[in-house]
Amino acid sequence: MTNTKQRCGLLDIYRFILGFWVMFHHDFFFMPLRQDIFSTAQLSVDFFFVISGFFLLRSIEKQKDEKLHIGIGNLLWTRIKPLLFSVSFITAFNLICIALFIREDVLVKTFNIFRYWWYILYLLVAVVLFYLLYRLLKAKWAFITALFVIAIGMAALDYFIETKGILFYELTFFTRTFGCISAGMLISYIPRLKIKKFNISIPIVIILVPTITYLAYGQKDFFTCILMIVLFTALVYFTTNITFGGVITDVIGRLSTRMYLYMSFITTLYMLGLTHHRILFVIDVALAIMDLVLSGYKEKFEKLKKSTDKKI
Repeated sequence: MTNTKQRCGLLDIYRFILGFWVMFHHDFFFMPLRQDIFSTAQLSVDFFFVISGFFLLRSIEKQKDEKLHIGIGNLLWTRIKPLLFSVSFITAFNLICIALFIREDVLVKTFNIFRYWWYILYLLVAVVLFYLLYRLLKAKWAFITALFVIAIGMAALDYFIETKGILFYELTFFTRTFGCISAGMLISYIPRLKIKKFNISIPIVIILVPTITYLAYGQKDFFTCILMIVLFTALVYFTTNITFGGVITDVIGRLSTRMYLYMSFITTLYMLGLTHHRILFVIDVALAIMDLVLSGYKEKFEKLKKSTDKKI
């Protein structure tokens, strides 16, 4: 039986590639946003949320027998703990820079320094709300129905918000988060493929990747908004039916998350005058690697401490 790292290795590679798209869009090439076509950076984040939803359901099911507040605490802590060092370091640096280099233009844009963390904040809120929904709707069919309605409804609402200019634009973050996470959670309810000699998932993934890429540069309409979520869901589902990966792909996946978080750090440097895009890119990657290495040593230390405590 394959383990999680082997089954999800391709997902880590997707995350790494799409993480570069997000970085290029935000801080390094400043690609302009247009509301009539898809944004590759936005679609990258959407795909991250689908993947998060796929793993979230497993975590929720592990906490189904716990007391409500304990289950919520465990779910939040398992997502905050791996990134605690990154968030603490970046926050401290940003606040120190704001204190030492007080300029009116920097103070006005203080929110922009932390704006990339909306992904983490929305994910934590979604964890709590979906856990409450799971506990409230005890019947499996009821929860699946709710996820389906949320996925389709949020995709439709996102289209109308972005193209029709209704309500306020920030609401699109809410709709994309919950719609994509719902779609990702639905994947776990789809029966796994029985693979014998030929794995049909491989040619399907080969077809889906260029199809999604092509649509990403096409016109945004109601049909394609729904279609993109369906295709993302299909891609994650068939990808997890392919045995590929290991330690290297796991490291790549974890690196992509840290590269995204350190964009907040890079934003501070940019606002303080360091505007060379290639240098900013190198700093971001270097800090992400440093963070990952330190986290690795920290994990080894904790394991060694546990083994020592058991012997005692």
